[in-house]
Amino acid sequence: MRNYTSCKYIQGSACAHIIDIQFDRPIDPASFAPTAARARVLLADDSPMARRLISHLLEMSNSDVTCVENGIDAVARAQDESFDVVLMDVEMPLLDGIEAVKLLRSKGYVRAIVAVSALSDPDVRERALLAGCDDFLPKPIDREMLKTVINRIKPEPLVSALLHYADMQPLIDEFVDLLPDRVRELEAAFAAQDFELLNIELRKLKGEGTGFGFEPITHAACNLEIATRNNLPLSELRVRLRDLIHVCLSARPATCDRLLEVVEPEEDEELISEVADAV
Repeated sequence: MRNYTSCKYIQGSACAHIIDIQFDRPIDPASFAPTAARARVLLADDSPMARRLISHLLEMSNSDVTCVENGIDAVARAQDESFDVVLMDVEMPLLDGIEAVKLLRSKGYVRAIVAVSALSDPDVRERALLAGCDDFLPKPIDREMLKTVINRIKPEPLVSALLHYADMQPLIDEFVDLLPDRVRELEAAFAAQDFELLNIELRKLKGEGTGFGFEPITHAACNLEIATRNNLPLSELRVRLRDLIHVCLSARPATCDRLLEVVEPEEDEELISEVADAV
């Protein structure tokens, strides 16, 4: 890290400053500041202004947001792409939010879904949770409540315990790069209720996780394998699979060439303010 910084006083504050730092090599901000990790959110709401407002609040909470306007599109996007959480409005055309959640869960979808609604009926929350939602947010959306929910759900950065071994860094990167594909294989096996295939993949992750310095992956894979061996209910398997997916997608690479461009020596005068902002 270079010692070249700039410090700017924030007008009107008591003593707050913005400090820009230039690094001589790529870094992963989320490895140093968990709040720098971005959440991937699918927002399903039929109101254009509600989508704009909630998207704005999510972006202020360090989230990447994809928007759809009905339940059918929400189901399709949730299955085709990778999101940390789906925010599902209860009242929508074509397919309402509760039916969309039921459909996703029936297809084996295990990731977090949060219901959102302006309905004042006291049983709406209960119906949403019974359909398979993990949480419920009333409208109008409270900024701090939304931030709390997102921070609770999004993966916290998981750094390999073997990061300090230079010879392991390329292997750690390769392992982490393949985890999203392996997560999709787990989800597909669970959706098809192919527990033989699911357990084969679990044993692989169990044997490899700690070997690459990610003991929480081994632990979560063991928990799910035990649950399948004991024939626990699908609802319990879903929770344990979600925990495994959570830690798999939390794993950070050992090197960060893909995350930030290397700073060239002749560019000393340029500051990477984006990195400082994230940290």
